[in-house]
Amino acid sequence: MKWLPIETAPKTGEEFIIFEPDFEPTVSLAVFLEFEGEWYLHYADEILTNGCPEGPKPTHWMPMPKPPVDDE
Repeated sequence: MKWLPIETAPKTGEEFIIFEPDFEPTVSLAVFLEFEGEWYLHYADEILTNGCPEGPKPTHWMPMPKPPVDDE
């Protein structure tokens, strides 16, 4: 997997991983939600609009990894 530009992130309700360089550089689980005609970023048990000054400003995303496979 590699990091992709945030502009290419899915807007279909599926979860993915984001990178936020200006928000205490962090990696978070996210999903875009359409609410009242605007896109909102849902992550860390909060809903923050991606247009809000104090909201997250992710620059990159990647798909969720597949779960581990039990070797037994």
